[in-house]
Amino acid sequence: MIRKYILAVVVLISGIAFSQNKEEQREPHIRLKVESKQDRVLLRWAVDEPVAWQKANKIGFVLKRYTLMRDGKLLENPEEKKLGVFQPASEEKWKAIIETNNNAAIVAQSMFGESFEVEMGNQGELQNIINKSQEIEQRFAYALMAADLDFEVAQLAGWGYVDTDVEPDVRYVYTVKLNPKNNTKSLQIEKGSGIAELSKEWELPKPLDFIGIFKDQAVTLTCSMR
Repeated sequence: MIRKYILAVVVLISGIAFSQNKEEQREPHIRLKVESKQDRVLLRWAVDEPVAWQKANKIGFVLKRYTLMRDGKLLENPEEKKLGVFQPASEEKWKAIIETNNNAAIVAQSMFGESFEVEMGNQGELQNIINKSQEIEQRFAYALMAADLDFEVAQLAGWGYVDTDVEPDVRYVYTVKLNPKNNTKSLQIEKGSGIAELSKEWELPKPLDFIGIFKDQAVTLTCSMR
């Protein structure tokens, strides 16, 4: 009797979740984060929906760069450059680092493990059933969290790239989308895009005539700038 009651509650919860998801259904996107450094651009992307994320990992991603502006001037014809096709590394490559890298172990288990359960202490039977039904969501959430904590792991998963072939005072637009050659089932996921621009270094002003005025338990510092 208790087991029937638990199953009825789970069916009810699943039905509510399904109706809510149906109302809020939207096309999944690839979210691209662009971070400009002094001499490089760091790119990190992720699909924002669990089921689409799982399918996209098998399809792979294509990353492109478009040069739009140089020295403040808009180019008549943007320069296109394909930066590569990205997919998760093979299981053999993951095995080489998971023993010493917890984040890599989490991502590898999320993508290749037969099961994925997160222990939350003592749980009732109802909570265990709910966790089983949410296994894809758990894989998705923990994998992206681990990749955010370790950029090298993100690269190994096919979700990150470092562009070192960049110039100052040049504006770039990056796009990442599913690899069309592997997308045989025409999975619909919106591409991601982002802008990056590296500026020339500005020399900070140097202080001149640096003076310290000492008082009781306090010092007043003054200077002029060149």
